[in-house]
Amino acid sequence: MANDTSNFPGFELQQRLFSHYATALKQAGERLNDAWGKIAKGQYGYGDLVADLGKGAAAHYQYWEELARLGARDDHRAAWARLTWPKGSISVPSATVDLLRPIDGILEPHTSLTALGGGGARPDLPLSWTAVADGNRLRVAVAEGTQRPAAPCSYIGFIATQEARHTPEVVVLLEVRD
Repeated sequence: MANDTSNFPGFELQQRLFSHYATALKQAGERLNDAWGKIAKGQYGYGDLVADLGKGAAAHYQYWEELARLGARDDHRAAWARLTWPKGSISVPSATVDLLRPIDGILEPHTSLTALGGGGARPDLPLSWTAVADGNRLRVAVAEGTQRPAAPCSYIGFIATQEARHTPEVVVLLEVRD
């Protein structure tokens, strides 16, 4: 195994931690910006405050959960992408996933989501992905133009490299909701 001395020890983890912190700050700023119109007009009420506190608490928990995951990195685990497709949604569901390790190889060009259980035949749904910014993140989405299944159902899919199909890089779970 070659000794990689191109970066100081911990550089990659530091970059990921700072990026994660920046994302959390951006989300907090976006919540404030979304509320600003009501605040500036004096129309920001108790219900708005409670809703924003709830969103902030959920985001805070996700931040610490993700921070713990980044610090306790295990290179043998897959990253998880959880997608939800609610009824009435006009766009396909998508999410950005922080990879647990850099991709070593070429990702499979095609994969699909397969329905879990349930009666009746449910078609597989095509899955798409694109690398985001630094290559340590993937934007995962149901392929554009895919019709939303009519009935609620859960789907699962795997994104793997062509070289290591038995070890997925990302496990994708999709929940189609009423």
